Amino acid sequence: MIDLEKIILDYKNQLNLGITNGLKIEITKKYHNLIIAGMGGSVVSSYLLKQLASEISLKNQKKIFIIEDFENNNLNQFNTKDSLLIISSYSGDTQETLTIFKEALRRKFKIIVLTNGGKLKKLANRSNLDILEIIESPSPRYSSFYLLGVFTAIFDESLANKLKNTAINQKLIKKQVIQLTKFIKNDIILLYHTKNTYNLSKIFELFLNETSKNLTFNLNYPQTSHYQLIALDYNNKINFKALIINDQDLKISKKLEILKEFYKNQLKIETQLVSLSTNPFKRIIETLFLAQLLSYNLALVNKIDPLDIKIQELFKRELDK
Repeated sequence: MIDLEKIILDYKNQLNLGITNGLKIEITKKYHNLIIAGMGGSVVSSYLLKQLASEISLKNQKKIFIIEDFENNNLNQFNTKDSLLIISSYSGDTQETLTIFKEALRRKFKIIVLTNGGKLKKLANRSNLDILEIIESPSPRYSSFYLLGVFTAIFDESLANKLKNTAINQKLIKKQVIQLTKFIKNDIILLYHTKNTYNLSKIFELFLNETSKNLTFNLNYPQTSHYQLIALDYNNKINFKALIINDQDLKISKKLEILKEFYKNQLKIETQLVSLSTNPFKRIIETLFLAQLLSYNLALVNKIDPLDIKIQELFKRELDK
């Protein structure tokens, strides 16, 4: 039986290995835009890099773009001369990722491929591209710390080294996991983010939906105060729990406290604020560690297989017909 908890608790070794391997990739071309393309667990940790870059003053002034929407050709907005594209697919057979990879080849982007095999690896080998294998795990989302290390190392070596030397208080987070598990149970989650915490919310959204199977809606404040409140007021018999990712901006944080109390008193929806470290390096590690451990713990408590994605695979087969 796969010991997921052991994999989660070993985050530091996974992160450091990703940084070490990412720094081995030679990037001879200067670029302004780092584009990271992929789906789900193969790319989700790139949101943490984007969060970190938004909070740290960088000399290089490079920008990060994440592409998960493959219905429209999002590569059109980028100039190939000043862009570096990372294509990430654990299996190497994700159809959407293969589509954008072929388009990137056609347009002659500088490409780095992260994969463990499949069609993507074969096509990348034929084109003599840089290929970095993703650390093996029972699911792509459990390679997230490794990928965070790789993405950060490719983007900025100094950031990667600082991340490597960052430690978090695991005991404190484990206490938070126990408390949040009792709070959430098997209820539907209303997850609230602000413009400053959107990237962090993407991590919780993926793990709570995929691992613990708690249906989680990722919602924006202040939009919620305009129209979602009305619908919630008329659907007060549904078992909702609200999680609000706290904001480092004190003015916004005070408003989130008001939102929390309003939900509790007026809508009768139990609400918790999720507070993370004020240190940006610790905050992104805490976010991923908390999301992984919390969702795994919820799956155990609710007697749910944390790795079951059969319905997702069924839908992919329907799309491929």
